[in-house]
Amino acid sequence: MVKQPAYMANLKEYARHISGTNPPDISMDDVTKEFSNESDRGAIILAASSTEDMIETMILKKLPGLESDSQTRKRMFEQDGQLASFSKKSEMAYAMGIINRSCSRN
Repeated sequence: MVKQPAYMANLKEYARHISGTNPPDISMDDVTKEFSNESDRGAIILAASSTEDMIETMILKKLPGLESDSQTRKRMFEQDGQLASFSKKSEMAYAMGIINRSCSRN
């Protein structure tokens, strides 16, 4: 099994904290330090991945039925699911009022 790098775990933890799904135990300084060890390209990729995870977490927070239904959640968010891509997630987040128009691709 591939182990997730510490910086990815920290970014995901921070995203969960921002979305209110976990208690605050990581600071923005910690996240910034992790980005500083990356190339510009790497930092952008990590930031986009973290943002996508955060959007997914916020969508799930507003759809409580998916929290206990892992099969449906998996079908919706993985591979060819309705919310599998970053753009589909951002469109749904906009439709649900999670993000504003300037954050969506519309």
